[in-house]
Amino acid sequence: MATVKMSSSRVIGTELVNEDNLKGYYMGDGATFFYRRGDEYLDVFPFWDWRKVPGVTAYEDRAPMPVMRSARQNNRSGNVGGLGDGRQGMTAMELDRDGLKGVKAWLFAEKFVVCLGAAVRSDSGCLSAAAGRDGGEGISSVGAGSVLRGAGGRGMVRPSFGGISGGLSVGRG
Repeated sequence: MATVKMSSSRVIGTELVNEDNLKGYYMGDGATFFYRRGDEYLDVFPFWDWRKVPGVTAYEDRAPMPVMRSARQNNRSGNVGGLGDGRQGMTAMELDRDGLKGVKAWLFAEKFVVCLGAAVRSDSGCLSAAAGRDGGEGISSVGAGSVLRGAGGRGMVRPSFGGISGGLSVGRG
């Protein structure tokens, strides 16, 4: 099973209640999870880099996570949706938040998930796009390296294959 969490101008991306979920700022920006048994993410959350949650496109930054000031930390775009028949489906979102823009899509089939991104850009800073895998048999995400451009022509190449990923900061030479 695979899931994706999206947000729009109408749908809340994440909640902050009683100081719980303080680092969930980017969760509604395409967080994608793969499950075989249901316990794949048990006890991982305290150790996670919350800007590199699988499926999320976020700023590459060492600064503290942005503070959610309310329960409505939304994507400004209303272009979010999906359809499916219970066994296969597709979903897409236009991301427009905090100067970060792009179009993302997911195709879900019985034995695989395809994640696509296009026109990803920002008004400042380097970006990273994270891919992930659960370590179980047969479930992994595979991504081709792409340069995500920010201010000054700088970007981040984030190639991954079969759960092995790396990063390379690039810019004008």
